[in-house]
Amino acid sequence: MANSENTITSAFVNVLRHMRDAWSVNEQITRPFLNATQKPDVIVTEKGRNPIVIEVKVDGDTPNFTGKIQAEAHFGMLLDPSVFTGLTYNAIENVLRVRMPARFRTMPQDEIEPEMRRAEDIAYILLNKPESESEAVSEPVLFINEMEPNNETEPESFPQSGWLSGGVADLATAIRVRATPISKIDAAADLLEKRIETAAQQLEAAIQVRLGLCLDALGQFDVRPSTPLGT
Repeated sequence: MANSENTITSAFVNVLRHMRDAWSVNEQITRPFLNATQKPDVIVTEKGRNPIVIEVKVDGDTPNFTGKIQAEAHFGMLLDPSVFTGLTYNAIENVLRVRMPARFRTMPQDEIEPEMRRAEDIAYILLNKPESESEAVSEPVLFINEMEPNNETEPESFPQSGWLSGGVADLATAIRVRATPISKIDAAADLLEKRIETAAQQLEAAIQVRLGLCLDALGQFDVRPSTPLGT
């Protein structure tokens, strides 16, 4: 009998959970969102960082690309504070889609977790809530004559095409980076810029000091035009 997606996801969660002490990795929580019934496969939370939803699929004879609509449906949902306490951020703006290799379907269950630790061919893609969804103000639509594709609301993805491939440790790194709030990234960039400016000023000052020392040293010598011999 083939292993279920839930069984494989549980093994994945058991490995992922130990990748970072500060976060909480929650699997198949019932009603995790306010005013919504969706139940994602995994939710990763950590105080001071953005929550991440993970949707897991398992490949068969061909790659399993289903679940895109399911994953994107989580954008903008709010985690229920009665379920997730002490969080700094509770809006879902990042989703990680994961495709497990087909061999997890057929191996003995007691081998799934050890293989999960060794696997380096897990496919994944990061989705980010489109900026227009978080900033645009919705207006009532009175009449729609013809449906047109709305490219402005397409989620950002990394990579932009195709899928990344790696181990659970790579996925953990992607989660940790993506969970970092933009405000922290901006603050770090500002600090780096200030430090670069300070270093440049210190370098310029050091050059001026050294140049002054060189000129002072040259001034100690009586440099006169040489006189030709025999004159």
